[in-house]
Amino acid sequence: MQQIGGGWLKPIDNFSAHHAADESTWNAFLDECERHGVIMPSSYADVFTKLFRPPMLLWSHNAPFVPHFCGPWEEATKRGLLVGFYRQYDLNRAYRWAATQGLPDTATFRQTDRLCAKHPGFYVARLVGEREGVPHPYNREGWVMVTDAEIDEYSLDVAEVAAGLIYTRRLPGDICDRVMQRLSFIDDVAKCFWGMWAARHPIVTYFPGLDRHVPGRSIYMNLPWAHFIVSQIKMRVWEDSKHHLAHVFCDSVIVDKELPTTTAVGGWKLVTEFPNGVFVGGAGRYGHTADNLLKHAGTPNVKEEIA
Repeated sequence: MQQIGGGWLKPIDNFSAHHAADESTWNAFLDECERHGVIMPSSYADVFTKLFRPPMLLWSHNAPFVPHFCGPWEEATKRGLLVGFYRQYDLNRAYRWAATQGLPDTATFRQTDRLCAKHPGFYVARLVGEREGVPHPYNREGWVMVTDAEIDEYSLDVAEVAAGLIYTRRLPGDICDRVMQRLSFIDDVAKCFWGMWAARHPIVTYFPGLDRHVPGRSIYMNLPWAHFIVSQIKMRVWEDSKHHLAHVFCDSVIVDKELPTTTAVGGWKLVTEFPNGVFVGGAGRYGHTADNLLKHAGTPNVKEEIA
């Protein structure tokens, strides 16, 4: 927010890992940003964006997907007290890993109104038939934003295509990583670097002298890239845990089978074991029993919500 008379107000809560520590940590963070040419950033994603300088997408390449973009997979695929040995795993630095799969080259984007067998792409498609167990929103009928890879992975039935965007080349897998590795706070950036690509809400500028609010669009919106990041994680989670999944929250799963673990980016990390079964009350609400819930991703520990 720009102040009357000059200066900007920026949300300090967006830097909880630094400003909440102590003043010297916060000042060291700002100094590091300044050394990279980023003055008073508004978020960790803002730091990345100003260093990465992503391509600005044509509005026509974003517009068809605005009503249909869907975020990460969050679902309790089973509910109640589940008997057996369950384990919770997290995908190490999932969003950073997803970017290493090779973002589509926006310079090769071309619009289409039908499925293309020759080139990969993004589509606004109408699905028919329900497919139990596949990630939301592909488990039901209706209009969705979907990639050719997801159509194949989940064996989806497409009845109609309203819009599409195909591409012929991907960018190097380390293009985002090279920027993040320049920063000492790489883990903070890796969680949210792609968030500005998914910004669909209008940016409103207020002019006090005219008492007017002027809406505008984010110049960094890139829904194909945002969907690519999310879709890579969904497909990875589904492929590694299908038929064994009890709960999924973005890049965290609870399954009744053992997954191979590693510390590498994109590997599974064991978080919690439930040898005597697990209680799942809903997306983000689970624990050893209904009276011993674990918090997850900020979800409040409220027992009456799952009664």
